[in-house]
Amino acid sequence: MLAVVMAGICVLAGCGASPGDEQTVHGTFVRVGGPAPGAAVPLPGSITARASNGRTFTAAAGRSGRFTLSLPPGSYLVTGRSPLLQSGQLACAATGRLRVSRGKAAGPVTVVCSVS
Repeated sequence: MLAVVMAGICVLAGCGASPGDEQTVHGTFVRVGGPAPGAAVPLPGSITARASNGRTFTAAAGRSGRFTLSLPPGSYLVTGRSPLLQSGQLACAATGRLRVSRGKAAGPVTVVCSVS
């Protein structure tokens, strides 16, 4: 019985990857568009990285729009929500799928909210 409970805790805690396998990923959360000149504006909010297997990782973006995620190897869809846009109801997405590989530095990711 104890082994079953420990295995369940391990699955929930993410024991499948070795601690050294995780990569630190830096990113920026921005709004683009709107009134001219339409330059990128940093957004505060919450960032979610969803792995192909459904596992999620979250981070907070501060007023500067910067955030950091610690992710095991895999492919991720990264999204963000900001209370400054539609009360946090508008889901914004990264410019592409994020791929994290063992032993290879993951590049920065940008989560963009496009507004008219």
